[in-house]
Amino acid sequence: MRLLVRLLSDKFYSYQFFRFSGMKKGILTAMIDLDTRAAWKAVLQIYFSELNQSILSFIFKHISAKQNQSQIIDILGWFMEIRLYPDKKIFNLLGKLKDNIAVFTFCKEQLENKSNYTFPLRRKKLIWLLSSFHQEETTKIIIEVLEKDWAKEIRMEAAKILGKITDKITVPALIKTILCDTDTSVRKAALESFYFIPDKRVTPVVCDLLMQGKKQERSLRLTALKILCVIKDKKSLPVLFHLYEHEIDTELRTFCLKAMGEIPDESVILLLKEQIMEERIDILRTTAGEILTWLGWKAETEPEQTYHDIALHKWDAVKAKGLSAAEPLMHILKVNEDSPRQNVDEEIDNVITEIYSAVKKVYFGDKSDSAEPDTVINPLIDDLKRPLRNLEKIIIDATTFDRELLEKFITHLINSLGEPFVKRNIPIYFTGDHSTINKNLLNTLQNVFNRIETES
Repeated sequence: MRLLVRLLSDKFYSYQFFRFSGMKKGILTAMIDLDTRAAWKAVLQIYFSELNQSILSFIFKHISAKQNQSQIIDILGWFMEIRLYPDKKIFNLLGKLKDNIAVFTFCKEQLENKSNYTFPLRRKKLIWLLSSFHQEETTKIIIEVLEKDWAKEIRMEAAKILGKITDKITVPALIKTILCDTDTSVRKAALESFYFIPDKRVTPVVCDLLMQGKKQERSLRLTALKILCVIKDKKSLPVLFHLYEHEIDTELRTFCLKAMGEIPDESVILLLKEQIMEERIDILRTTAGEILTWLGWKAETEPEQTYHDIALHKWDAVKAKGLSAAEPLMHILKVNEDSPRQNVDEEIDNVITEIYSAVKKVYFGDKSDSAEPDTVINPLIDDLKRPLRNLEKIIIDATTFDRELLEKFITHLINSLGEPFVKRNIPIYFTGDHSTINKNLLNTLQNVFNRIETES
């Protein structure tokens, strides 16, 4: 038998200078038909020397057709010993085999084989194939790879696989990697595994990482915040509040808000309500507004609802509120004063202009269409009640006001709301040179308004 194998093998080499694939395949077929250990090794050695893809396919066709799966695995083992680089055909065939015990043993032995240490791609494929067998020994093997493999790309793959296994016994090993691994990409991969294993044991580690600030890479801190969005641990709130207050990176602050929004707590609602009114960065106001919506929050007052609408850029809803929306809009503009000019500022300016134009038209008539420009057009009372009820005070500059327009405004105020409501709820303040105020006008105002004061 050995002589026949040697003869066929030598015959193959003697015909190397010919390019007759039929002759080569005939010799290979004869050797394969012998179906002995020596014949297969010779076949594989011939392929390795030939490096011909058509012959590779020819060999694999014969391998795949074999009934004895243990023998297939033996042949693939010899194949891996000869080849200096991994081939996907090997792993594709291994994945199709149904003898799980034989395949598992093969992968385990190949990982332990020191000759494969210099082939990271091969070891990566081996651990992925190994991970398809969900058993405790698999997890232990991959944890050992995570903790001991010299190649960072292999440790990264091991961390990803442990996350996909979603077994809580992997948590201590992943936490150890986050704390101790020397490579940031491996630590990040271990951290990302908690997307799939939302285990609160990682909370202290993540919070400590965030508090280290610039000592940690930005991508690692951003991933840590995204993990807290998944963990939803109330114990992380103090760190999230602190980071949101002191961090200058807008994206990190955005994910602080999102992580807080995943934790049902009254302190979170209070912070979010404050942000839609006081945060000067528009994207953060919008994020706070969106989270309040997700949480099913309902505004208790009309100003709160207006701030919420502004945060969400619901400009039509804001304009529909009329004058009552002016103060929140002006407040947001003032809040934004120290920040770079944003597109939203221009939008707010436009909304304010539209509100005042609409109100002026209702109060004093559209002078472009009116035959008598100075004649008040009787307003629709229902249209005026809503904005005017939110009027907190009237401020008159004593040196510059237009008495005729003031009288028209007061007339409409009383017509819309009624004199008792006006007297009870709306004060008047005078600024400027008070000596110019006409006494008759002052007496009229004292009859209509309950409180008249002067501001310095």
